[in-house]
Amino acid sequence: RNKKQIFKNFNLNLKEKEIILIAGDNGVGKTSLLDTISGLINPKTGSIKINGKEINEIGEFRKNYFSYIPHKNCLKENLSINENLLSWLKLLNIEINNQDYLFDDEFENFSHIPLPEVDNWTNSESLEKEFTAIGFYLSGHPLNEYEQIIKDKKIKYYSDINSSETKYKIAGTISYVKERKSQRGRNFAFVGLTDENNQFEITLFSDVLFKVRNFLIPGLSIIAEVETQRNDNNLRLLTIDLFPLEELMKKNINVLKVYVNNPETILKIRDRVEDKGNSKILVQILMNGEDKYQTELKLGNNFIVNPSIKASIKEIEGVLKIEEV
Repeated sequence: RNKKQIFKNFNLNLKEKEIILIAGDNGVGKTSLLDTISGLINPKTGSIKINGKEINEIGEFRKNYFSYIPHKNCLKENLSINENLLSWLKLLNIEINNQDYLFDDEFENFSHIPLPEVDNWTNSESLEKEFTAIGFYLSGHPLNEYEQIIKDKKIKYYSDINSSETKYKIAGTISYVKERKSQRGRNFAFVGLTDENNQFEITLFSDVLFKVRNFLIPGLSIIAEVETQRNDNNLRLLTIDLFPLEELMKKNINVLKVYVNNPETILKIRDRVEDKGNSKILVQILMNGEDKYQTELKLGNNFIVNPSIKASIKEIEGVLKIEEV
């Protein structure tokens, strides 16, 4: 393509209902490969066959064998829904009895169709629907909402794994669970995880699998304590323990230190927390005209403070920063 050789000695045999993923950096030829398979580009040598027939022999009837769906939206923004549908029907040579409009007159607008009042999906629900519908996350990742607590608890991502350490606590969202049985009859499992930039797999042996099986639900974000095992260039992650990431949000913080620039902010902090706990809250006040904190107050040591409440306190006007002590 453009006098540049993209493929050499490339062979692929794809069966009906079989799915493959073609991955690679920008510019390596993924689109060129799809264009060649679909007959838009002629290879210099070699052949492409569908059901034993050369793609060029099939000609315009190739649309009866496969569809090519590119990564860009093929709808034209300047056309209406009806006009978009008509243009595609014409392109595919589908007759509609000389109709200029696909709907009856009553569907010139849809105001007469009653639609139920429903609440908007939360971000978590939207991501869950995405994963269920297309098998991956498109508009974000479930770990994004836990970004702060992952940072506070010094939990790692898959990309943080290196050869200098062997034990990690890593965050991930479950994508699949594959249970197997060993030659000795013991169950074990391979669990696929994703974060915003990586897909990886952890191994759970029978003792851990028995303890955490109820948590192994695709779409659930978890923390896995793993030990790395390297063999040549292969990296295996052997699971020591595993628990839902949501549990971190429920664990109480022992001591929370809050830095404020206004004494009135203390009352707002007090309104955000509940008694009947065992968390201590300390407040450092930055006095007007000073560049350092002059006063430290102890609100008490019987509060309920978890990461969710901590995040709520952080949003209060006048709170400058928060630390776990």
